Amino acid sequence: FNFAFKDKIKRLMPKVDRKKHPWRAFAVNIVSGGIAGAGSLSLVYPLDTARTQLIICTNDDGSPKYANMMEFVRENVKTPRDILKLYEGYVVSVAGIIPFRAIYFFVNDTLRAILPWIRDEGLKGLVSKFTCAQCAALCAAYA
Repeated sequence: FNFAFKDKIKRLMPKVDRKKHPWRAFAVNIVSGGIAGAGSLSLVYPLDTARTQLIICTNDDGSPKYANMMEFVRENVKTPRDILKLYEGYVVSVAGIIPFRAIYFFVNDTLRAILPWIRDEGLKGLVSKFTCAQCAALCAAYA
């Protein structure tokens, strides 16, 4: 979801020449990456909440309280307002995912723009893409 969202959002942003206006290009990457991270989190957060509840909720004898995710949803989401329960803690997660994804996409896009082998369809291209992704993930994780 992240890459699909980022590309769509980036197309909605003003076009910026990376060489003439590097700070504007930086801002566009940061904003589009942050919005993409928040958008994809909006889709998967309820699933993560339900999965966590499946793991931690047990009966008195230690057996799982819910057999599957649908059972959890049936028992806990009875009205449309109950859907909001699945988003408890969402704001804190968004506060973390926005800078993480913003940095991730900025580093990834920057490296992809400067590495000459990125368009190679052979091993060089594969290694270049992998290296971009790993460097971006490490930078985002430690930022």
